[in-house]
Amino acid sequence: MKNLLFASCKGARQDLLQIGCMLLRKRCTQRQMSNVPEGKPSVNVVMLVPNPFISFQNWMFGFMVRGYFQQEFDLSEFQRACPLVCLSILDKLSNGKSDELDGLLKPECARKVIQSWEELNPEEKNAVQRSKAQDLKFMRPKLRMRMPDHGSGSELKAFLNIQIILLHLFRVPDWKARLPPGFSATLQNVPFPVQHIFEFEREVTRGVDGAWRLEDCESWPLPKFAA
Repeated sequence: MKNLLFASCKGARQDLLQIGCMLLRKRCTQRQMSNVPEGKPSVNVVMLVPNPFISFQNWMFGFMVRGYFQQEFDLSEFQRACPLVCLSILDKLSNGKSDELDGLLKPECARKVIQSWEELNPEEKNAVQRSKAQDLKFMRPKLRMRMPDHGSGSELKAFLNIQIILLHLFRVPDWKARLPPGFSATLQNVPFPVQHIFEFEREVTRGVDGAWRLEDCESWPLPKFAA
């Protein structure tokens, strides 16, 4: 087994692959909202259909964690906890307790987060601190398994890795200085989402009580358009 090996689902049947490709072509559909007042522009709502292969992969790895490795894991609970992790990180940053991030974040990730925080001016820091759990939308999780090499006779060492998208809702007035000059004035009071990809990891070796750790979060809490 190769070091840092990510298990995959490459053994899928060819006919299932063809069906999946057909579904993926239709994954993004638009539905026109009805009852739009006269004179108002219509609004398109994007309906996202989950990728069937990723959904199956998530189910398979979740089953493996609970069954073979005998670890407690619930993907829905994990997603609900993610915004609280972000709020905890922001609280430590705003209170000058960045040294307490070591238990929550990988050291390299902690350095990036602190650097991004320091790049914000006082007004922008206040804007980020005002974020609430409902402003942090975590979606589209993708589970992977990392299994380093281990000696014969030892317990199979394994790590559950979750890559997940964060949509952080920001408001235009808080970021005027960093937004493009032609940014639409109609969005002055409307939150707009900025995407970041987060990566969490936890050891799930049988008999090991591993803790979740944030491995990467791109430029967050500095919005991508300001990075």
